[in-house]
Amino acid sequence: HRPCSTATNQPWQQRVDDSMTSTRAPIMDEDVTTDVTIEIFNHCEGTCTGCLLSVAERRSAMPVMTLSRFKDATAAVKQWSIDSGRFYRCLLTFGDIPWLPLKTQENYYQAITDQGLSIGLTMTMVEQDKFTHYREALDLVTQADPGVVFDITLDPIRMERQPDYVERLLVAMDYAPHLHLQVLLSEAVIQHYAPEELSDSIAAKIGKRPILLGFTPSLENLERKNYRYQVSSAADYARRFYSHTKTGRNHLARELARYDSVGDHADFIGQTFHIGPDLNVYPIACTVWGDVILDSRNGGQPLGKIGADQPLREILTGIGAKRQSIKSTSWMSRGDFDCDDCTYRSSCEFNGIGAARRLYRDFESRTGSCYGPREVDSVIAPQVAAE
Repeated sequence: HRPCSTATNQPWQQRVDDSMTSTRAPIMDEDVTTDVTIEIFNHCEGTCTGCLLSVAERRSAMPVMTLSRFKDATAAVKQWSIDSGRFYRCLLTFGDIPWLPLKTQENYYQAITDQGLSIGLTMTMVEQDKFTHYREALDLVTQADPGVVFDITLDPIRMERQPDYVERLLVAMDYAPHLHLQVLLSEAVIQHYAPEELSDSIAAKIGKRPILLGFTPSLENLERKNYRYQVSSAADYARRFYSHTKTGRNHLARELARYDSVGDHADFIGQTFHIGPDLNVYPIACTVWGDVILDSRNGGQPLGKIGADQPLREILTGIGAKRQSIKSTSWMSRGDFDCDDCTYRSSCEFNGIGAARRLYRDFESRTGSCYGPREVDSVIAPQVAAE
């Protein structure tokens, strides 16, 4: 799942960037939107070792959230949109959403548009025998919402080995009114490519497009053999990747410029969140490596459960949200990253970096990063300024 894209001084609200918009892109009715992730479907035949899903989850062929519950979720988001004055996009996660039967997709999309909300969806496009179906699915969703966001996870190793996979990706990118691309860092990727090689390999296949490097595996998956490696510094890997091209430098600079603070972490929780299959609502931390969804995969506890007697307003401003904010903020003073003296302290507190650091506290030797922007910004900002 992509990281938060934010408008300057409006964290977790997205202004669509021209460099990430295809030639077919329409003008959105709402200039600023806020993402809420909703877990509806986890099937994917991909083999990305950086995936947060388990193998069993990826093999499931049924939606994990029923349409009835999904309608309850979208109705709750719409009411919170009215209460908060924000325009929301429902980002459907975590699997290859276009894989679903077309009628099933149509029903879910209609539940969103009936509430006057925008659509976003994750996709991988990995299945060879689904090309015609994928095209029909992309037609369907772009008709449902001409401003839909395609959130595509790329497998660079598969891109090398399967030209037809690259063809499917290019078709999806051409269809996309708005586009977010990411590569998940893992042992396989890091050992197979130097950062510059990874950048060149992707550009050779799909052109010079902005790419996010994601490193937000679930706590469950960190124990798997795919993560049993020592990375001297994930931040150093990312610096080299982004620094290698002007496209990469400008993309990261835009993301860092949007990494701001407009309150404390409790305010952030009230802006964006994750809705699980059972309508439990979970907090999110926004890091430079992507979103960290603090659900049960990461040992998290729900802030509350959507229901007739518990609207989102109460869940997102209640005692559970306040406790989460306190725990996240308190962790900022721990460890060896000198957060107290960092110029990003307030923005990191707002975005929940403390919660991410608490989650990954036993694995910080692998990332070598505080999960805030300081270490990548220290190199990227001077380069962009010089250009």
